[in-house]
Amino acid sequence: MRHDLRVISVQVLASSPALRVGLAAMLASAAMEVVGAAAEVDDLPAIAGRVVVMGGPGWPEDAAQLADDEALAGLVLLADAAAVAARALHGLALPAWAVLPPAASPEQLQAAVAAVASGLVVVPPEAWTVGQAVQVTGGDLPEPLTGREREVLQLLAEGLSNKLVARRLRISEHTVKFHVSSIYAKLGASNRTEAVSHAARRGLVTL
Repeated sequence: MRHDLRVISVQVLASSPALRVGLAAMLASAAMEVVGAAAEVDDLPAIAGRVVVMGGPGWPEDAAQLADDEALAGLVLLADAAAVAARALHGLALPAWAVLPPAASPEQLQAAVAAVASGLVVVPPEAWTVGQAVQVTGGDLPEPLTGREREVLQLLAEGLSNKLVARRLRISEHTVKFHVSSIYAKLGASNRTEAVSHAARRGLVTL
């Protein structure tokens, strides 16, 4: 018997009980152990070196919250709009991450978890193709900003920190962090200065 095989600790995060059960079943493998499943980030034990597999509509704020967890080895997200999701995760301080389509096979999911556990980033090819197309200098955005994102963007243009934006809008700092990442993705920006500059050219903010 081999004793050098590393078993990856995996947790499942999804608001739907059926999705949690389905993802846990897909992760069944000799190389992986599901050590928790929950609907809320706070209900997952902070096990060092774990990979969190996440799906469902609640991922944006959950991803931002997990980015602050030093015990996390990485995050695997199942989501539509791969380019936007990849750009949003790229803007977070995650050690490693992956984006997969919701219809990913068990083999694809397990391969992504193994890659993330090794510190790699995994995205579908179309994510970068579409992501590069977002980096335009004028005209309409491929995916428009939401009303809340425009509010956050305006406050960024005024020089407010995430903490002050959260206070002004009465939302959590994790939510602000997600909105900022989403804004970067939609504007094709890699930092606040670029985001404000691109937005100003489009007349999205007042300087």
